[in-house]
Amino acid sequence: ICLGDVANARADFDHALSLDAKNAPALYLRGVLRVRTGDAAGGKADLDAAAGIDPQIAALYAAYGVTPN
Repeated sequence: ICLGDVANARADFDHALSLDAKNAPALYLRGVLRVRTGDAAGGKADLDAAAGIDPQIAALYAAYGVTPN
C-alpha cells in the first residue's frame, strides 16, 4: 500500500466495503492501512474479519510484500 494518500485510500476501501461487506481484499488492505497509520485496534479488527472470510488472505498479500508491519 502506498501511504502517500491515506485519506483517498481509506475512502476507496470504505466504498468497496459499502458495496460488499465481505470483500476480504478490501478488509485486509484497510486493516493494513489502519495498522500502519496507528489504529492498531481497528486494523486488527479488519485483518481478523478478512481472515474469517478468506483464511489465506494474509499469505496472498505477504507474497507481494504487503503486511501490516
